[in-house]
Amino acid sequence: MLEIANLTHTYGTGSTAHHAIDQLNLSVAEGELLCIVGPSGCGKSTLLRSIAGLIQPSGGVIRVEGEIVRETPGNLAVVFQDYSRSLFPWMSVADNVALPLRRRDMDKKQRKAAAEEALESVGLAAAAKKYP
Repeated sequence: MLEIANLTHTYGTGSTAHHAIDQLNLSVAEGELLCIVGPSGCGKSTLLRSIAGLIQPSGGVIRVEGEIVRETPGNLAVVFQDYSRSLFPWMSVADNVALPLRRRDMDKKQRKAAAEEALESVGLAAAAKKYP
């Protein structure tokens, strides 16, 4: 499901370059659970952003379900820890949840239904109605 080969990512150049990831090889099969832990600055977020297609690594290959990641895969959702930079405060809870579905061939009614179903599945339907 996830294959990473010789992944590297460097921020900056020359003497100020920071090597966040250096020659990482990793394979995660379907159904396996992977936890990424480490101190601040060790490359955890860089790895996750690379897998999600949010940044292009300096080198190596990432494959999700056999396809090379060149952009955010359509079946992938990313939730960042700092919600203040991830959510749009002028949008409702349901509209924030439905936002990524705009990339799919879904009309507004379908997106709303899918967002409501997702909120219900995690026990947040009542909260979404409280903060429309």
